[in-house]
Amino acid sequence: MRWFPELRKDPDKRKQTITIKNLLTMQSGLESTSSGNYGQWVRSRNWVQHALTRPLVSDPGTSMEYSTWTSHLLSAILTKASGRSTHQFATEVLAQPPGITLAQWTRDPQGIYLGGNEMLMTPRQMIAFGQLYLNRGRARRGARPGAPGR
Repeated sequence: MRWFPELRKDPDKRKQTITIKNLLTMQSGLESTSSGNYGQWVRSRNWVQHALTRPLVSDPGTSMEYSTWTSHLLSAILTKASGRSTHQFATEVLAQPPGITLAQWTRDPQGIYLGGNEMLMTPRQMIAFGQLYLNRGRARRGARPGAPGR
């Protein structure tokens, strides 16, 4: 995986074939850090590295395994790719067009925003975000944040 070159040193070479699509569909093949493994993961010194060291339980792209760290790796990739924190990116790209404000949420020890949960939004903000989605990323001019669309 190009975003985590340290995987080149991992003895299981299949980890290098994990794609962003695999992460988006939770089909990385890596053992989950959710449920019984969640506490150990969030107590680790480096959440990204801890997630990447999980053993493969299936080949990448072959089966779905729910894991919060999957979206956290996506947050780390977004941070690297955009040069902005996930919160800053979400604020500029998702929140500003409909005119909403996003609260800060949990970050890992390296400062990467948790990708799996805790992004707090009011019902009106969720409606505004939904309208942005329905309008293919375009905010309606003059619309009140969260106001019903046409």
